[in-house]
Amino acid sequence: MVLNTFLMKVLVLILSFAFIVTPVASAQIKTSTVGKFTILKENNNVPFDGTLFDPLATAHILLDKQYRQSLFDIELKFSTQMIKSDYEYKLQNKDIEFKRLSEEALEIEQTLRKENEQLKEKALSPVSVDFINIFEYMLIGVAIGSVGTAIIGCVAACDKIF
Repeated sequence: MVLNTFLMKVLVLILSFAFIVTPVASAQIKTSTVGKFTILKENNNVPFDGTLFDPLATAHILLDKQYRQSLFDIELKFSTQMIKSDYEYKLQNKDIEFKRLSEEALEIEQTLRKENEQLKEKALSPVSVDFINIFEYMLIGVAIGSVGTAIIGCVAACDKIF
């Protein structure tokens, strides 16, 4: 059953290929690649099969080709100019952004240099030890510690009483 289905598919493929290739091959045999041209007067016999164009139709065909080529050239020039303009616009914006970022980086660098100098000055300046301030802080610490100890002692004494 599977083999019959496979053979049917192959047969359909071969026949399809034959139907497509045969008309193309016969058309190539009948059609000249160089083409033929002859000038006819009215009521003359044609020496070959083909299509007859009067001078107006021939002029139209020739001008249509020129018109389409001109139209293509114009559209190509327009598209190229649009791409060029877009590129120049983006490049100009990148230049402006680069300039702005460069200025911003310079400002940040100057600020950091200034802060660095200030820190260096503080680090190198002599340390002034004010013994009065140290003594005051020591007294405050002792006072807080004493009060805390007294409170803890009172709480412990109260627990024993009750």
